[in-house]
Order: sequence, then structure tokens, then C-alpha cells
Amino acid sequence: MKINPEDIKVPLEKVVEVKNREVQVSLAKMDDKKAAIYKSFMSACASDDKALVDTTDMDDESTMKACMMQFDNMKAILMETSNSGELTPAQKKLPPTLQKAILRKMDKASDPASHEDEETDEEEEMEESDD
Repeated sequence: MKINPEDIKVPLEKVVEVKNREVQVSLAKMDDKKAAIYKSFMSACASDDKALVDTTDMDDESTMKACMMQFDNMKAILMETSNSGELTPAQKKLPPTLQKAILRKMDKASDPASHEDEETDEEEEMEESDD
């Protein structure tokens, strides 16, 4: 099953916090870097039956569910960053498309110019909402 990463819908993330013996559950949109990794992961997982999880003989819906579960299991490895700016040993074992997505995520995080642009966009949005 071949899937274009741009066609993959990014799910909401559940955040559970415990404060003063009270449990607070909230849903939020995935940040852009994590969403890009998620889309690349789902595309690679669904495209190759045995790349990340064995989806042989599964229909499309079952394949997507299995891939989502595997993403949750591998999230720590996928989102891990090294101090050297290179892939970690565990990330080097991933398919090339995922390695590229992780490196793009690292490049965006270390690029100070991209952070300046983000602040400018946020400031512009705030100014527009004030008008």
C-alpha cells in the first residue's frame, strides 16, 4: 500500500497530567516537527509490509492501526536528538525516508534563522488579531 505522506491525517495527542491528586486530560494538535516524523513513519510503515511492523495480509485500516501502535512504541527513538546533530545508533537502523525526516527535524531545531521566522509569524498573527 503506497501512501503519500501529505495525505496522512495527523491525530490529536493526548496529554495526561496529575496535579494535587487530580488527573487532567487534554487533547492537542501535534507540533509540526513531530507531525512530519509521524507522516514519514506512517508512509514508510504502510508502504513496506515488513519494514517497521509486519502488516502482511492486513487490509488498509488494520495496517494503519498497526502502524499507529508501532509509532507510539517507537516515539522515543524517533524523537530522540543527539548532541552531535547526527542520527543515534537506533535511528541509523530505520528506513532511509525516516532517517531523512529525522535529520530535517534536527536541522530545523538547530537553525536559528528558522526560529526568528517563527517569531515573526507569531507576531504578525498577534498584530492581525489586534486589528
